[in-house]
Amino acid sequence: MRISIIAALGVNLELGANNALLWHLPDDFSWFIQHTKGKPLIMGRKTMESLGKPLKNRTNIVLTSALSVLPGFEIAENWDSALAMAKASILRLQTNTPSDSPGIKPTESSAISLKNSNKNIHQIPTIDPKHISGQGDEVMANSPIKGYSPSIFPEIMIIGGGEIYKQALDFTNRLYITQVKGNFPQADTHFPPWSPQDWKETYHQHHIADDKHNFSFDFRVFDRR
Repeated sequence: MRISIIAALGVNLELGANNALLWHLPDDFSWFIQHTKGKPLIMGRKTMESLGKPLKNRTNIVLTSALSVLPGFEIAENWDSALAMAKASILRLQTNTPSDSPGIKPTESSAISLKNSNKNIHQIPTIDPKHISGQGDEVMANSPIKGYSPSIFPEIMIIGGGEIYKQALDFTNRLYITQVKGNFPQADTHFPPWSPQDWKETYHQHHIADDKHNFSFDFRVFDRR
């Protein structure tokens, strides 16, 4: 099972300002949709608030210490619970077990973990990315983005924001990065620094600025070495 980050960022790792993006890139939105559809998502509270409602055909898990979230989202108090819920949703989809709710409920064991866990939300699970099945097991589907197809191999998608990315980077084994060719000094949220030598780029596609995209950008995919 793969754990992946998907993010769009400026040349100085800018993610956004005032809980909003700093660019308008419709093709990046399509990229995000195709790589997250049907997969469990893990996000922070601010990302949930920026979405406003859960994304359809996905399990929307919010990593937060809050006691309540917006309708259709699921609460996880720490990373172990969030990942257990995400894995349970994948298992349920694989076994075609119906779910009662807009989001897929955690298994009984993960629900007990949520209730009884004393772990802090910022405690990172002990996961070695090298022990997670890799790209050799993928099955690829048709893609609206020329030259790259989304994986339907079991995959958990981490979608932000900045602090969630920072906590997850060490145990993530794929990065879907949209590199926006612009500087955004007004940004108040940034992607964490990362070491390119730890990653192998497996896909790169350039997109020029045009009447629908106010910046040029690159789609890039990295797998951990």
